[in-house]
Amino acid sequence: MKHFIFLFLIILSGSVYAQQESFQPPRRVFTVAEHPAQFPGGEEALQKYFSENLIQPQTRKEQTVVTTFIVNETGVIQDVQVLKPRKKAFNDEAVRVIKNMPAWTPALQSGHVVAYKVELPVVFHAQKQQ
Repeated sequence: MKHFIFLFLIILSGSVYAQQESFQPPRRVFTVAEHPAQFPGGEEALQKYFSENLIQPQTRKEQTVVTTFIVNETGVIQDVQVLKPRKKAFNDEAVRVIKNMPAWTPALQSGHVVAYKVELPVVFHAQKQQ
């Protein structure tokens, strides 16, 4: 009986330890920071990136897909979502271009690198009728 109780306690303590090891507190994602996350080269470079990489689906009027994503502590884009969707072709293209962006400069808060949530409208311009 002593062996059984001892074995039970070892198994119980091992499972409690394993649960403690896998617990990770939720990560704080900032929406405002002293130094927000930034596309490499700034706003002008971001506009150039979109003009060179965005494939324009056919449209008669301007379409804006509002997206959101997280720039993590290493500058990698994560959790891309569409907040204000349009037609599927526009949504898919906006997500594709954002997911393919180079790493951003991460946000800084109190001298520490932090995860930062970005809201970014992606504008598709109307094509001229021929």
